Amino acid sequence: MLEKDVNTIHLITNNHTLTYTNSFYYNWYKTLQGNLLQTNGFTPQFVRLQKNAPETYKKIEQRLLAVSIVAFLKQLDSTDSFLLLTTSWSSGLDRQQPEKALEKYLTSYTIQDNDLRGINQMNADLNQVLIQHFPMIRKQDLRLIYRLLELQPLSKTDRTNILTKLNERAAARTIKLLSLLQDAFTLADASEQVLNDPTLAEYFA
Repeated sequence: MLEKDVNTIHLITNNHTLTYTNSFYYNWYKTLQGNLLQTNGFTPQFVRLQKNAPETYKKIEQRLLAVSIVAFLKQLDSTDSFLLLTTSWSSGLDRQQPEKALEKYLTSYTIQDNDLRGINQMNADLNQVLIQHFPMIRKQDLRLIYRLLELQPLSKTDRTNILTKLNERAAARTIKLLSLLQDAFTLADASEQVLNDPTLAEYFA
């Protein structure tokens, strides 16, 4: 899915047509693309990648776009959408341990040296250019982002071993978002991996 094709994405619910490009999902993607991926304002990581490893950068950008589209198609609430988008872009901070790289980045974002304060201050900074604001993030939300980053590259067996240690509610939410994240990445990468939700494929043809 190329960004030039996103005008074709829409949903019909209760006789109303919802258009992706008129949604906060698209607005959030464009904000992250313009302010985080394409400038040094928040981190120089992605600008360096764009210059030195353009294929890697393009993959990160395409995955972020796909995640925002999947969130729209599933009509996720603002918090779950934000968690997926954050997991998506931060997976590009470090190939080996993106969860540790994100924690370090967020911890150093404010003088308080606290990752939760960091992510909420980052959101406040980005919200200055947003109509629908990024949500206030709770500690359990941030833990879920770290967990998704840890689980995403693992084998099914290793994922299961981690998920069985969670309580039922946390496990169910993790599995739901991880499945959507996997599908978005699969579609963005044009991979032959089987989708958890095959109905998403028609929007990325």
